[in-house]
Amino acid sequence: MNILYVEEDRFFADTVKRVFAQHGIDLIHTANANEVADLMKEHAPAAVLLDLRLANLNGFELLQVLKEQPSTQDIPLMVWSQLASQEDIQRCFALGACEYFLKGQHHPHEVARHIARRFEEKNGFTAPEWLVVMAGFLAAVGLLVWQVNRVLDVRRDDR
Repeated sequence: MNILYVEEDRFFADTVKRVFAQHGIDLIHTANANEVADLMKEHAPAAVLLDLRLANLNGFELLQVLKEQPSTQDIPLMVWSQLASQEDIQRCFALGACEYFLKGQHHPHEVARHIARRFEEKNGFTAPEWLVVMAGFLAAVGLLVWQVNRVLDVRRDDR
């Protein structure tokens, strides 16, 4: 799964990228909010994670633009910011954010686990569960093929 991450602090973004990779999440990072539209088209991310303090376009404006565009309005938008006032948090939710994480309170591992779980639940199965389901399916197909071959062999022997 890939997520577009809009964050001006490159050091923090590099750290977050390494941590998220440990949880199976590929981060596409940009420090420039003006690049978001092009990156969305190029990578089709499963979600957008963004800071509110951005130079070109603040995070509130970016949330509003993404929710107004038909091509991006259904993509989950998550905020990870140092802004902790209730007004800022409520404003983000009003603009369409589905999650709000505080940088001082939420460690990158915690945010990555939360996001990974969110998408596992949305898609129905976790990765290990998919392996079990697929193994069972392949075993059932193998058994069916074996039984069909037995029936065909019996019919050949009867001729």
